[in-house]
Amino acid sequence: MGQFMTDSLNALAADAGALLTMPFVLTECISEYEPDAGLIPTIKVCGTFFSAEEAQKIPQDDVDFLMQQFVLAVTGEDCQPFMAGTSVRAQIDSEQASQRCLQGSYSAQCALPLVPAPPPAPPPPTPITMTHICDASTAHVPYLLTPITVTPGLDQDNQTAVVMCVGAKAQACDKRKMCCNMDFSKIEVLMNDACRSSLRLITIDGAQVAISWGFYKFGPAFKFTNLVRQTPNPETASYCWVVRDGPCADPRQFCYNGRCQLNVFSTNNDCCPANLVA
Repeated sequence: MGQFMTDSLNALAADAGALLTMPFVLTECISEYEPDAGLIPTIKVCGTFFSAEEAQKIPQDDVDFLMQQFVLAVTGEDCQPFMAGTSVRAQIDSEQASQRCLQGSYSAQCALPLVPAPPPAPPPPTPITMTHICDASTAHVPYLLTPITVTPGLDQDNQTAVVMCVGAKAQACDKRKMCCNMDFSKIEVLMNDACRSSLRLITIDGAQVAISWGFYKFGPAFKFTNLVRQTPNPETASYCWVVRDGPCADPRQFCYNGRCQLNVFSTNNDCCPANLVA
């Protein structure tokens, strides 16, 4: 870089016919970067014109252009990646400020790369709705409910409807935990009170069973009961409810609070794992 600077300045003077008593030579080259010690990468070249009038033969536009070329030789057109966050400056100084022969400077700031903002944090999960004082965790229970499936069907009056169903699947759990030994006695489905009249019937393995209701501060819930007797092997059973066509035929509209929370209860109601199935 020093050679490029000296050759360019000496050629600039020669092209303009400006007489030099001492051609430009490299006088300082610092490559270290230790700001606390006053060390900043620097290249310094010096030369002497016969007089200020000789120096002023060089057109200012040519001087400005050369300063720009010096900076671009360091940064490149778009700044080298390793230079992000730094600035580079080319400047002409005179040892005697009162006799400045040439003037010119050019600088470039190498911006830091744009880092995309991190995505917003997901909203915190909506708390589980509790209808009983019981252990609602699904971490240490023998069964989980499967996601809701929705299929077209008919109600008991042969009117078009949708059939929403869940099943059960076994999971491993620690037998030392109380709820790992729970039985599968009841399923409670929390629903939107505005959809109560749209619920037509419920079935277990395709057979209609009686609806058992619960009413809470937030609204109603319907239940599949006596499951220890009716479905001794929950994994093979299908638990369905039939909903009249209309706004409530979407699980997100039918269920309470826009999500389908189904609690499985043990016979003693000590365990009630809350399954979010839609």
